[in-house]
Amino acid sequence: MAHGREMPDIEEQGPFDGPQMQQLVDELVDSISHADVWYKRMRLAENATWCQWEGQSDSGLKEAQGEDDDPPFPWPGASDTRVRLTDEYVRKSVRVCNAAFKRGRWKFAGTENKDRAWADRATLVLKWLVFTKMRPMSGRERKLALYWRNMLGLAFTFVDWEECSAYQMTDLDLRGLMEVFGLGPLADALEARGETALSFIQRIEVQGGSPEELAAYDELKNALDLALNPAREAEMVKTLETLFPNVTRPKLRQAAKEVRATGKTRLPQPYIATSRPVWRACKPFSDIFFPANAQSVEDMPWFAIRDYYTKSELKEKRELPAEEGGWEAEAVDLILEHGAGLDLTEAQEHFSNNDTETRRFVSGRGTWESGSKDKEKLYEVFTWYYWGTDDYGIRGLYKTIGSASVFKIKGKSKTKTKNHLWHGLADLDHGKLPLVAHVFFQDTELLLECVGIAYLLYTYQNEVKSQRDARIDLASSSILPPVRRALQDRNSLLTIAPGSPLFERVRGSTEFMRPPENRSLQSVELEQGVKEDAARIAGGMHAEIPAPEVQLHQQDLADDYLDECVDLLSLTFQTAQQFLPLSTVARVSGKAVQAFQVSAEEIRGEFDFRMVFDARELDTEFAAMKAKAAQEMLARDQVGTWDQHKANVDLMSLIDAD
Repeated sequence: MAHGREMPDIEEQGPFDGPQMQQLVDELVDSISHADVWYKRMRLAENATWCQWEGQSDSGLKEAQGEDDDPPFPWPGASDTRVRLTDEYVRKSVRVCNAAFKRGRWKFAGTENKDRAWADRATLVLKWLVFTKMRPMSGRERKLALYWRNMLGLAFTFVDWEECSAYQMTDLDLRGLMEVFGLGPLADALEARGETALSFIQRIEVQGGSPEELAAYDELKNALDLALNPAREAEMVKTLETLFPNVTRPKLRQAAKEVRATGKTRLPQPYIATSRPVWRACKPFSDIFFPANAQSVEDMPWFAIRDYYTKSELKEKRELPAEEGGWEAEAVDLILEHGAGLDLTEAQEHFSNNDTETRRFVSGRGTWESGSKDKEKLYEVFTWYYWGTDDYGIRGLYKTIGSASVFKIKGKSKTKTKNHLWHGLADLDHGKLPLVAHVFFQDTELLLECVGIAYLLYTYQNEVKSQRDARIDLASSSILPPVRRALQDRNSLLTIAPGSPLFERVRGSTEFMRPPENRSLQSVELEQGVKEDAARIAGGMHAEIPAPEVQLHQQDLADDYLDECVDLLSLTFQTAQQFLPLSTVARVSGKAVQAFQVSAEEIRGEFDFRMVFDARELDTEFAAMKAKAAQEMLARDQVGTWDQHKANVDLMSLIDAD
C-alpha cells in the first residue's frame, strides 16, 4: 500500500473507443509538480558529476563574469579547479556492474527433468538476442541506464518489441505470377520435369491428361489469360494490389503492361527489416514520468514516456495505416499546428533551466546547448501505459499516445477533434508494465527518494576541491607574491620580468611581500583522509581499506545490479516468447523448440532465471587459482560424478566470459 499522497485512481480509465485524455494529462502534470525534491537532487548530482557551477570559466580560474559583478574571492585568477571525484567513483561502480553482467553465468533452471534441454536452449536464445540481435542498442542503453542509476540513484529500462518494414525491388516473371495465383506447387512440379508452363498447356491441349492435370490446366490458362489479355487489365491490377498494397494504381497498370510486353516486371515488395526486443534507458522526469508516491514498478498504476518528433516524422506517422503504427490524422494536424517547441516540464518553475548558465543535459537525451533552443522545432509526444477497465468491466493494460502540452491548450476547445494519436490495449501477453527499475540506494519506500553516488559524495568532492584550490593558490602566491610599493609610486608602471627597469622615488621601497606559510603537507593529509572516507562509502580501493572489505562492497554492488538484470532479461525473454518466430529459435538453438512460444497464461507464469557473479573473479590471481583447483578435482573424478562437458564450459567461462 502506498504511503504519502493518495495514489491516483485510473481504474475507470480505458474504454475501447478512446481514452480520457483530461485525466491522463492531469495526473501527468500532478506528478511533475510533486517531483521538485527529486529534480533538485538530480541537478545537484549532475553538477557534482560534471563539475558545473555558476560563474565557471573555461580557464579553470576564478574570473568576473560581467562588468557589474563583484570580483571573485580571494582574487581574480585564483584557482577554480575541477575535481572529478564523483565521476571517478560513478565510473568505477559502472565498470564493476558491467563486468558482473558480462562475466556472470546466465542460467534458466527447468522445473522438471524434461525441461533441462529446453532450459539450456532458452539460455542460448536469450544470449543471442542480447549480444547479437539487439546490438549495439542493448549495450548502449544498458550502460546508459546503469550510469544514471549509479549517479542519480534511480533509472529505468523500457522493454518493447520493435518490428520495422522496408521495401525491396522484386522481379515478377511468369514463375512469380504462378505463385501469385496460388500455382506454386504446379510450377515446382513443371520445373522438376523440365517442362515450361506453355509446353504444359500445349501438351494438355493435344494429348489430354489426368483429372488433376486438367484442373491445373484450367487454373493456369486462366492465370495466363489474366496476365496477358489487355481486356482483363483492371482485374490484373486488382490482383496485384493484394500483393503490393503500397504501390499506386498507375504504377500497377504500367507493371501489367510490362508483363504483357516482356513477360516480367519489377515492383517494390515489403519485408520485415527489423524484428527484435528493444531496450530504452529512461531518466526519471526527463524521459519517463510516473506517480510521485510510487514505491516500485509493480506499485505504479501508470507511467508515461516522452519522445520528441520532427515535423517529417509526424507527417509520416499520419500517412501510415493504423496496423503499421499510423496515428490519427486529426490529432497529428493539431500537434503540427500548435505543438512546435512546447515542453510540459518548462511550465514548472523547479524544472526551468535558468538556475545554471552551463547545462550539459537538459533532459536524458539532451545536448550541451540550452533545452528551449534545441526543441524549438520539435514536437513533444507522450506514450502512457496504464491499468484500466473498459465499459464491459474487463481490466487490462492500455496504451495511449498523445501530446499533453497541446491538449492543455486545445483539448477542451475542440471536443469533436480526436485529441489522441493512438489508443488501445497494449499487445503484451506477459501482463506486466514493460518497465524495470534500477535503484542504487534506497532507505525509504518511495522511488523518488533514492540517492546515488553523486549525492553521497557531493560534500567530499567539495572538501577535496577546497584543499586543492588552496594549494594551487599558495603555490601561485609563492611564485609571484604581492608587491609592496611606496605611496608615491602607486601610479608608476611596474613590470615584473627579468631585466625590466624599476622606477621608484624611494630607493628600496619596492619589494615582494612574504608569502603565507606553506602548509601543503597538512592539506594533502586532509585530502587523503577525505578520499578514504569517500572510498569507504563508494567501495573504492584505498591503502587504508582492507581488500576483503572492498570485495564485499563490490560483491554487494554486483549482486544488486544482477538482481535488476534478472528482471530485465526475464521481461525481455517473455516478450520474445510472444513475438520471436519459432524458425528463428530453431536456427539459433539448432533444434526446433516447440515450448518457446506458449500461451499468454504460460508466458505470465514465473520461471527460474538467475545470474551469478563472484567479485573475486575480478582478481586474475584468484581466477587462476579457482581454475586450477577445478581441474584437479575433475582429474580425481574416476566415476563420472561431475558432468565433464558442463565443467569444461565453466572453466572456459573463467578464461573468457564470452
